[in-house]
Amino acid sequence: MHIDEATRSLRRSIIESLSKDSSPLYHIGTLVLEEARRAFPDTGLNCDWACIQLSLTTGKLWAELSEYPSHYGPTRSGSVMLSAASFARIAEDLGFGEMILAFKTEADWDKLFDAELVESLYTAGIEYLPAKLVYERVTVREAGLWDGSFFTYSFLRGLTDLHPEGIFQGSECQSMRGGLRIIANLAKHILDIGGKIHSIVLSQEGDDDPYDYKPFRFDEYDSFESFLDSYSNRLYDNYIAFATFNDAELRVEFNCTEVNVRFPMKQAAAGIAYIHELVKAFGSDSFHEEPGSDELQWDAQTQTVLRTFRLDKAGECFLRTVMNTDGRITGYRLISNAKVAAQYELPPENADAFKQILYKETHKNAAGHIAECCAMYLQHHTPQQLIALAEKHSLIEKHTAETD
Repeated sequence: MHIDEATRSLRRSIIESLSKDSSPLYHIGTLVLEEARRAFPDTGLNCDWACIQLSLTTGKLWAELSEYPSHYGPTRSGSVMLSAASFARIAEDLGFGEMILAFKTEADWDKLFDAELVESLYTAGIEYLPAKLVYERVTVREAGLWDGSFFTYSFLRGLTDLHPEGIFQGSECQSMRGGLRIIANLAKHILDIGGKIHSIVLSQEGDDDPYDYKPFRFDEYDSFESFLDSYSNRLYDNYIAFATFNDAELRVEFNCTEVNVRFPMKQAAAGIAYIHELVKAFGSDSFHEEPGSDELQWDAQTQTVLRTFRLDKAGECFLRTVMNTDGRITGYRLISNAKVAAQYELPPENADAFKQILYKETHKNAAGHIAECCAMYLQHHTPQQLIALAEKHSLIEKHTAETD
């Protein structure tokens, strides 16, 4: 029997058994006496009985072994894990059925656990956690509306999105330490691209006086020049530059772990243009190339912020979100750039359902951003499989299609 036919047959049998008994173990076969001893000669047991099973949790084969009771002591038992190759030798030696004989490698057994079987396991309350699936971390940059009217965008912690040598450039900043150096370079960059600095604020939590209820104390400089003339290398908790660029009111903050940019949503066009300039000056080489990375765009016609997330390393699958000036996501679009390019609409009301389905598939980050959930899935699947999964559950509608 061909492995594809054997896979379909065994999968149907497993799903049927789950409808009757939600056991996380699927029975492959039982061996007794001579058969058991032939199959497991070197286990330290005088093996009289062996039950071979497939774990529906890990996808691995194992055997439960025991001796029959004797007059000389209690029954001894044990268990052993089976590789696909060792089980194939046992199955062939003992003449298992042709369906089972078709499974010879680990990859053959892995094929059993497609979306249909994993969904059946989930319905039966069984969590499929194959040990072989290793996921690389996907980090989605934070962005959204703050205080009802300000768009905020956060670069990754530890400045992993920004070149440290770029942030620290500038001879007048070389003697500064840490955050002072970073905020000085960010402020200088704003001036270099034609913006204006209104003030630089260096703040610390006010914990010297327990009766002082002011949450912060700070030093404020009303120009970049006064900052350079008067700064000290004292450590602060927050470093903030208030500035304008193309009439956008900017607040650029470094808080020891990340850079945050904030501007009024009504000034999104100029604010996003500043972020583009910031990435151009200081962005890492892979800023837009890693799974989870995004590009911002202001759509003047619809007055919306577009974020296009790259979902895979190959750059074949993207997710675009549409945010209106109230900070609400009004649409998602799944974009495939494979041999047949296509775009699919994912209504916002379907986003949570899609995240839950992706969680069933990967067991990763159901609470995360939907772009992160998609990127996790694509580490072990193709864009076509991602689209097929959404179509199967009637969550997306095809928007456009064109052929190369």
